[in-house]
Amino acid sequence: MKIYLIRHGETDWNLQGRLQGREDIELNETGRIQAGRAKEALRDTGVRVVLTSPLIRAVETAKIISEGLAGSDVIIDEDLIEREFGILSGMSYDRRKYFDTFGREEKSMEPFDELCKRLLDCIYRNIEKYKDQDIIMVSHGAAINAVLSVLSGGDEGSGKTRLKNSCISTLTYEDSKLKIESFNLSPDEFMVMTMNSDIADRTEKIYNTVDSDKYAVAVDTGTTTLVLSLLSLSDGNAVGEYIALNPQRKYGTDVISRIKASNEGKRDLLMQLIRHEILLGIRHLIDKHKISFDRIDKIVIAGNTTMIHLFMGYSCHGLGLYPYTPINLKTINTSTDKIFCIEEKIPIILLPGISTFVGGDIASGLLACDFDHKNEICMFIDLGTNGEMAIGNKDKILVTSTAAGPAFEGVNVSCGVGSIPGAINHITLEGGRLSYETIEDEKPVGLCGTGIIELVSELLKEGIIDETGLLEDPYFDRGFVLADFSFSQQDVRQLQMAKAAIRAGTEILVNLFGTSLKELDKVYIAGSFGYHLDIEKAVRIGLLPELVANKVKGTGNTSILGASQVARKSDNLKRLEHIISITKEIHLSNDDNFNKLYIQNMLF
Repeated sequence: MKIYLIRHGETDWNLQGRLQGREDIELNETGRIQAGRAKEALRDTGVRVVLTSPLIRAVETAKIISEGLAGSDVIIDEDLIEREFGILSGMSYDRRKYFDTFGREEKSMEPFDELCKRLLDCIYRNIEKYKDQDIIMVSHGAAINAVLSVLSGGDEGSGKTRLKNSCISTLTYEDSKLKIESFNLSPDEFMVMTMNSDIADRTEKIYNTVDSDKYAVAVDTGTTTLVLSLLSLSDGNAVGEYIALNPQRKYGTDVISRIKASNEGKRDLLMQLIRHEILLGIRHLIDKHKISFDRIDKIVIAGNTTMIHLFMGYSCHGLGLYPYTPINLKTINTSTDKIFCIEEKIPIILLPGISTFVGGDIASGLLACDFDHKNEICMFIDLGTNGEMAIGNKDKILVTSTAAGPAFEGVNVSCGVGSIPGAINHITLEGGRLSYETIEDEKPVGLCGTGIIELVSELLKEGIIDETGLLEDPYFDRGFVLADFSFSQQDVRQLQMAKAAIRAGTEILVNLFGTSLKELDKVYIAGSFGYHLDIEKAVRIGLLPELVANKVKGTGNTSILGASQVARKSDNLKRLEHIISITKEIHLSNDDNFNKLYIQNMLF
């Protein structure tokens, strides 16, 4: 019998270093994502009993975890509640350290011995109640650490172990003895730990079906998000999709951080994390659509150069140091038995890249937009932390990349969030009256990329921001308030830097190609970002030139679209390789005009 002790996901008080005790604080966005990762980590445990503390942060975590466990209900057990900290509840670390009573027995605190007894009695009571069934218990840092301290004889737990939010600690109960099997593992670490033992079982399910179609899986390994598409090869249609956060995010939100982590000893772990998540995605798709693994004809993977290196387990030393030399940019042909260590031998194709900074995801996008068939001159823009741009037609293509920063993805913006339910994505400001829309009409939790662009555009229109990006009084000090959060002067600067980098890069490409904005036939904006971008507002802030406003086309996820084309028809791989052969990379660091244009485009 196993007991999985789960600490709740992150709250704003966790971020602030405030002692929560029995204060009822809900999860923040990161906490909900962490709980989602725990759900994926525990999905295949077979657990049907989920117990939780009555506090909202634990209940929210438990409910998210239970979504991945068929037939499980969330049961509140009052004895899983956090330790009572009395007068110390709500205090920051800086304040607590001046209290002599902290960490000692004190009238308003639950005594440590009583805390330990309460938690262990709770565990043994539920072991007896549920007999040989495995159990998930969602609780709190001090509560779980008390259990670990008792069972380890004081070697771990209270005073020694700082538990991560959403961490998993596993206890075993055999021969009437309770023992620690593992503790304080993040969901991703837990998945890696269990990967070798159960990965084959995850992919060996065979279903009876009268349908004999072959299928393919296309994969976009984004730095932030992974997308898998299940394709029917009989008609070429996508029949299923799997989307997940890239589990490598714990080692940094950008490729530079991932390269650093790989070079500092995390290479194998990063490789296992991404491989495991992709295999989970494949397993999810074949389970949902009731097909056997051996009916997958091929798997085609697109990604930036760093992500492909991390997937293959290549050294990333050459990616982080001048002259930025990758191990391999060519098409990689391998198979599932080599990559996933399973019996099935299904071809895997990793699409080729253009350079260290312009990878196979961009090459895949150029294929999806038919650049090799175009007579007219077109432009391609992928807005992200590393903004990539291309210009060209069937005769020649120029590409470049620029460090735009993560503002378009809602990162490094105080109220920024990803494209999640509750993210403000559209804003109107007229005569001081503010109105907005949120994704799925949920309660506002922050601004996603399009919301950030639209807010700055509206503030500029209303004169609340001047052409230099300066917020007028009284907003300069307190920011512009939306819902329960505000948009600060520093947030404005983050957007300015991002849009200036993109605009300067596009202008240089146009000039070097020997053309003009007027001569461009189409401007493709990649990603779902392009679908939802308000062109008028993007022009107002200077992200896009006014001359191309009527030429912009949102294209969706072109990385997955290009990978899907290759998966459907092998000749498209030759097209992709031809696109790369006629493509030349422009290094903006070598262009004297870039800094000049960047500074000019900082203005609105």
